[in-house]
Amino acid sequence: MFFFPLTRSGRARLKAAQLIYKACVDQARRVEFYRDAGVPDTLTGRFDMIALHVGLVVTQCQNQGILGEKLSQTIFDAMFVNLDQTCREIGIGDLSVPRHIKRMMNAFKGRALAFDEALKRTDDVLKETIIRNIYAGNPPPSEKILSEFCVYIRTLHTYLSHQTYEELMTGHLSFPFEPEFSHESTHRDVA
Repeated sequence: MFFFPLTRSGRARLKAAQLIYKACVDQARRVEFYRDAGVPDTLTGRFDMIALHVGLVVTQCQNQGILGEKLSQTIFDAMFVNLDQTCREIGIGDLSVPRHIKRMMNAFKGRALAFDEALKRTDDVLKETIIRNIYAGNPPPSEKILSEFCVYIRTLHTYLSHQTYEELMTGHLSFPFEPEFSHESTHRDVA
């Protein structure tokens, strides 16, 4: 069970966290990832893309001191309240939901840590992390697309590193660039 404080600052933090989470989900659902970059258009593939974006934001928040850490935790909580609801909506039984949520929490934490560590290292390490955490260990459509994914993640990381706590608390997180991937991959229809 998640606890959201009822104080004024807690309500403001919750509102910002929900808006940030929604912005991350909207970005993670962009058709370019699935059509052009070959990310599997499955529940797992979509979770992986949400985890990538939320993980980068949460990590940035944690670098903003104690208030940033509180915002980070609130974004994490908002994400898993939403995922809990989604599990129930897709028909996972009430008794099974906590087990699924626990598994997703562990997966999220592992992915966030893996990307944070990979971003401190070489592109080869980042590529391995992308293959393992976005493509589930399967080869990506091409080396060029894998390189473009590296550029996207590094660009996003740099952009987020310039966001202050005050800016994040507005909840107006925008992604000022679109993911761009070459059209070498096999295109699939994505709804």
